[in-house]
Formats: sequence, structure tokens, C-alpha cells
Amino acid sequence: MKARLLSTVALLLTLCGCNGGERKQIEQTAFAYLDAMGNYRIEEAKPYSSPRTIETAIALCERIMPSVDTSYIKSNTPAQITIKSVHIETDTTAYVLFHKSTPITQQDDTLRLVKIEGKWLANVVINLPNLLSDDTIPARERRLTQEQLKSMEARPLDTSYHPNQLPKQ
Repeated sequence: MKARLLSTVALLLTLCGCNGGERKQIEQTAFAYLDAMGNYRIEEAKPYSSPRTIETAIALCERIMPSVDTSYIKSNTPAQITIKSVHIETDTTAYVLFHKSTPITQQDDTLRLVKIEGKWLANVVINLPNLLSDDTIPARERRLTQEQLKSMEARPLDTSYHPNQLPKQ
């Protein structure tokens, strides 16, 4: 009986220790991603980003950053990131509540993380309309017809996506 009780206690302590390690990894990944993005160091955020985040959010930032006024970037940095709490939803999904403070803004928000191949990664997926895709027509020359505007529909962000659900390419 005592041996069984000791085994159970040892198992619980092991599980608690693993959860603490998971939380620490989630917190470190979230902080690194948020700090890089909040301070306009987009390239530094990639190692902490899921493949879908790199394909969407990071790609969008890389595309628009050349157009952002450098004086605005200077006035809005440095960003200070504070991780408020970590919520592990499943063994492959977690959320981090954070506060971002810059000289211009104060922001409280959440960051979704997913575990891919044993590594926690930020998962920020942005669905872009086709008119923001790469093409040969400069944006200033692009005109939409009434029919195109009517056919466009608002779509919510895909928050249910998890990269482990898709086949690997």
C-alpha cells in the first residue's frame, strides 16, 4: 500500500515538474516573439513562429515594413513586454496573456502558441484578401469594380487552425 502511494506521489511530482517546464518554454517563446515583433525586428521573430505565422503574419510585416516611416518606428520603440499569465489549453495549444508598452501605445492581448515537433511556437495566422497578394499591378493603380466589392465578404480570422492537422509538404 505504501509503495503504491509513493509511486502515485512520485508520478504527480513528475507531472507537475513537466508542466512547469512547459510553462517556462511557452513563456520564453512568447516573450521572444513578442519582443522581436514589438520592436520591429521581424527577422528575429521567425525562429519563434509557426510555419503558418511565417507564411502570413511575418510575410505581411516584411512586405509593409519598407513603407513604414522610420521616424514612427523610432518614436514607438522600445517596446516592453510583460507576460501576465500562461494558459495551457491542450498538450499542443496554449495562450499567453501579455501587456505591451511602447512610448505611444499600451496593449493588453493574448498570443496563441502551438507545439510542433516538441517546440512551442507563436501561431498568428492572418487571412489576407486576394487583392493583397503579389501581382504586377501597383496598388495605386488597382481599381475595384462595384461587382468586385459586392462579391467580397468579410471572413473571421481562423483561430481553430492547428498546424498538426495539415499534411506535411
